Amino acid sequence: MPRIAPQTYGMACAVLVAAGYLTWRYARPRPCRGAVFIELRPPLTEPGRYRFLLALDGGSERCELELPLPIPAHLKKPNCRMPLEFSTRERDGRTSVVALTLGAEPESFTFKMQKDGEPIYDTSLTPKYAPYEIRRADNPRFCGEQAYLEPVCLQGSSVCSPFPVRCGDACVSPKVCCGWPDWGHEYGVNAATDCVSATNCLDRLGHVLCAADNECPSPMTCSDDALSAAFRPPKRACK
Repeated sequence: MPRIAPQTYGMACAVLVAAGYLTWRYARPRPCRGAVFIELRPPLTEPGRYRFLLALDGGSERCELELPLPIPAHLKKPNCRMPLEFSTRERDGRTSVVALTLGAEPESFTFKMQKDGEPIYDTSLTPKYAPYEIRRADNPRFCGEQAYLEPVCLQGSSVCSPFPVRCGDACVSPKVCCGWPDWGHEYGVNAATDCVSATNCLDRLGHVLCAADNECPSPMTCSDDALSAAFRPPKRACK
């Protein structure tokens, strides 16, 4: 039986070790990067092209993407090396974007968004991570430490408050112009005002918007200024 040369034996061992290392390296689960959940209030509901820019930790990592609404069947791949996911919601047959999840764990980052070139968000955020981690078994894509953020959109922009009064003089009696600032934040600018009956408005915890007493159901008067900053143009409410 021929003897195996020491050099050949050594080379075979080296090959086996290298193969074992490569198998371990590519088979092992990747480390969890954590996640930042960014809620968009109001959600994105209006048609247009939304452009996002996220710069993490002073720009050490950047993520750029464009999202058209309505959302097409095939989205262009974002310029982003991190896991990324939009959360959507269906209401009245329309899809709105309510949140963005980023697979990263930055100490701070800049969040910018534009709609058709109009600035909607432009803010610096410092995440505060929860004291517990999400296990890979529960969420393999966004596991690790988690943070929840609700950036404030630029006041006066087309998708933020103060919300446009879309009913106003368009309501025909007995319907009134009803306002729900909370619904605007939750469901978008189109949900902030509507023409409904006064009873329907008040039963749904809305506010009858007005400019004079004759626009209010009896015996209410047009005297509540608390909502004036929530709508454009500013409106009083019946009280």
